[in-house]
Amino acid sequence: MFGFRLFRIFSMALCVCALNWGQAHVANADTLPKVRAGQTPSVKKAKTPGEKTASAKVARSVQKGKTVTKSAVVSPRGKASAKISGKGKRREPLPPASPDMPQNGIASWIGKEFHGKPVSNGERHAMESFTAAHRAVPFGSILKVTDMNSGRSVLVRINDRGPYIRGRVLDLSKAAAEYLGFANRGITRVHMELAGNDKDPAQRYYIRMRHPEGRSKAGLVQGFGPFDKFDEAVSLFARLYKAYPDAELTAVREEG
Repeated sequence: MFGFRLFRIFSMALCVCALNWGQAHVANADTLPKVRAGQTPSVKKAKTPGEKTASAKVARSVQKGKTVTKSAVVSPRGKASAKISGKGKRREPLPPASPDMPQNGIASWIGKEFHGKPVSNGERHAMESFTAAHRAVPFGSILKVTDMNSGRSVLVRINDRGPYIRGRVLDLSKAAAEYLGFANRGITRVHMELAGNDKDPAQRYYIRMRHPEGRSKAGLVQGFGPFDKFDEAVSLFARLYKAYPDAELTAVREEG
């Protein structure tokens, strides 16, 4: 009799447990993934400790107000490379140029690739002329340019604008750079002062020469002039200075 009661109590407990399991299985059925016939259910990979998911990165970026990009590689034409490359580098505006004289600064010379090409005042650049480019000095001004390294001086006529490189104040023709002695170096420090204007009717130009070294110890032995036009004086001076390195071109204002 006692054994029958114990069996009955055990059976009732077993039925209650089975009923609870069935109800729980039915309640969770809607949350289970739907799987079609013949399809293998996907298994979500468990996260390893310290692993950062993409969604977590996006969430942090959104909180910081940043945009998430797919790749950190920057195009060669992009802004990041533009700050490094010379062509894309932003140039600060040049300081305003002044026509006031005298001036000191760095001078360069105009390369042969510009020979025969138009310049700012409508002329064409000539390598063998004694001309120069300045950013502010009026066209037609005659400047006396002294190389502060060699001490040599030459007259040039302003017919172009430039240079537009920070730190440079004057671009000379090749002939002027050769006369001053810095054509092989490319740049030099110069002193500039105003010597006249080629439109001034009272302006006169003279060429003075010394004998080549060794022929005579005398001073100035020969001269040509006066010339009314700067280009007329330069035309002869350009042929003489190579044979007579001490040849000088001077400007004088003769009134009356």
